[in-house]
Amino acid sequence: MRKFIISSVPLKRGVLYFLMCVCALGLHSCDDYDDTWLKETVEDLEDRVSNLEEWQKSVNTNISSLQNIIKALENKDYVTGVTPLEDGTGYIITFLKSGSVTIKHGEKGETGDKGDTPAISAKQDGDGKYYWTVNGEWLLDKGNKMPVTGEKGADGNDGLTPHIGDNGNWWIGTTDTGIKAQGEPGASGLTPHIGDNGNWWIGTTDTGVKAQGNNGADAIAPQVRINKDNEWEISTDGGMNWTSTGVKATGDKGDTGDSMFESIDNNNPNYIVFTLIGGETITMPKIVADGNTVHVATAGRLQQALEDAGIDASTATELTITGTLGDDDFSYLKANLNLLKRLDLSGLDITILPERALQGMSFETVALPEGLKEIKNVALGYCPSLRTLDIPESVETLGRWIVEGCDYLESITLHNGLKELSPSTFYGCGVTSIHIPETVTEIPDWCFQKCYNLERVFLHDDISTIGQGAFFDCYSLVSFKAPKSLTILSERLFSSCSSLRTVILHDKITEIGEYAFSYNTSLQGILTDRGWEEDNIPWPTSLETIGIYAFESCSALTGADMENTQITTIPTAAFMLCKNLLPHTTKMPRELEVIENSAFYGCESLTDIKLPVTLQKLDAFAFVYCTGLRTVTCFAESAPTIGYESFPKECKQQMTLKVPSGSDYSTWGDYFSSIVSIN
Repeated sequence: MRKFIISSVPLKRGVLYFLMCVCALGLHSCDDYDDTWLKETVEDLEDRVSNLEEWQKSVNTNISSLQNIIKALENKDYVTGVTPLEDGTGYIITFLKSGSVTIKHGEKGETGDKGDTPAISAKQDGDGKYYWTVNGEWLLDKGNKMPVTGEKGADGNDGLTPHIGDNGNWWIGTTDTGIKAQGEPGASGLTPHIGDNGNWWIGTTDTGVKAQGNNGADAIAPQVRINKDNEWEISTDGGMNWTSTGVKATGDKGDTGDSMFESIDNNNPNYIVFTLIGGETITMPKIVADGNTVHVATAGRLQQALEDAGIDASTATELTITGTLGDDDFSYLKANLNLLKRLDLSGLDITILPERALQGMSFETVALPEGLKEIKNVALGYCPSLRTLDIPESVETLGRWIVEGCDYLESITLHNGLKELSPSTFYGCGVTSIHIPETVTEIPDWCFQKCYNLERVFLHDDISTIGQGAFFDCYSLVSFKAPKSLTILSERLFSSCSSLRTVILHDKITEIGEYAFSYNTSLQGILTDRGWEEDNIPWPTSLETIGIYAFESCSALTGADMENTQITTIPTAAFMLCKNLLPHTTKMPRELEVIENSAFYGCESLTDIKLPVTLQKLDAFAFVYCTGLRTVTCFAESAPTIGYESFPKECKQQMTLKVPSGSDYSTWGDYFSSIVSIN
């Protein structure tokens, strides 16, 4: 890469020298020479060079300012002041955390006589980051776009700690300072300390050894200048190497501003908009001093900050807090701001909302910091007036019971980026509907338990696990469609969901857990996503297991077509008190071997039962209190083992048993008035 070194001083001197030589020659050849034109030319050239120098300085300053603005944006900083320059050409922008920058605005200057100036700007790419551009094109360094701000630099290496060596001198690492750690008898020794320059000092001696490692470096802002070929060139490494842009700089700079910021809109009281020369806009939020805003620079100082701002904690109804808060500050909030209706914490620089941080507060709305990563247990619990909650996009983890007792909380907004829910995350809140973001693939145990107002949960197909009791006691839930990745309906998943009417499963479901649908008094049937016909709704063919009490007291359930499933056992009380099960829509599995204790207890609408050839055993009370039973057909060649009161004895006189011709079902005789052979 060619290196160019240019200086305006040599340029000026060279021009003057050349012109003086010309002038000298002219004086020797002409008696009455008028050098007015020469003086004017020299002055004009000096003016041009000076203007170019000033422009170069201005652009490099603006590049640095733009970098600082984008850095403040990425750090979630706020504008605290906008002060116009006296000449009206721009502003001094003051940030909450990032100091201040001076910005000059105006459209890009007109093209010069024979040249132009490069338009250096920044543009946001698809990854959300800002990169440098020149004349609208990405500025590349070794083929890669140059970021405006760098990644956070790595921490420096640990510093070296002084110690006393075997020779009695102070050593720093492997360096002998030559200074005695202990004086001669009667004199005091010298103690190491860290000086203002960051080095270890011993007494008045600078050892030259750093006490602490250096911080990582930030991104390097590009610089511009004019090379000897009269072209604008740019450096991407702090001025070590320069590359020509191919843009001539011969012409004058235009008269209407610089080539960085096209305009600055400061009209909105809540934000400021920077429009760059390439049309890209940067919007920065403001902190507006309205009497309800307080900045806490140091954790633990909230009370003092409120007093300094003249805010009466006992009467405040609105409050915006910026800066940072610690545990003591959150305790003060809860204990003293009892009339608060609106709490804005969006300007806080914290990553964790602590356990019980805002528990029991009276606010109706709360804005949480965008930089938040985790919300701890019960952080917003028992806020009785909270109506809506927007979890920031930055949050990755939600703790347990975070909104428990928020009975009037109607909506919770979750964003992609959220990775982990916890058991009982939304336990006992008033939310009516919720969308689970695509970045969440597991719904933990008891996650929505006792959300009495929850009507709908929108689940994406990549959810692979829904834990036990996740929707237990969700009285208002009306429907559920199983995600494509889900294979197990966990125990007590929908227990006591008394409004649940529609359940759609697919042919990857292998298990329905214990008590999964117990006491679902509105559930009429299980549907499948491959379609169904009236009065013929087959259960998933993949289904292998039903847990005990899975459908207990589903009093509206009219059918259970298990014929084509892989089920071999109908467990204890699986359909107990399903009093509306109908015979033509209730079909036993083809591979059924065992019907356990009280499996169909109290299914009084069953009038006809067909038992498959594979059946081996009926436990006690299997069909007890099935008072409508009239016909039982069993296709097993040998009579299955039968338990105590497997059938209702009180119905003996009206019940008929049908069995294969030649088989012996005498052990079943106590329950039937007649036994009929079938071919």
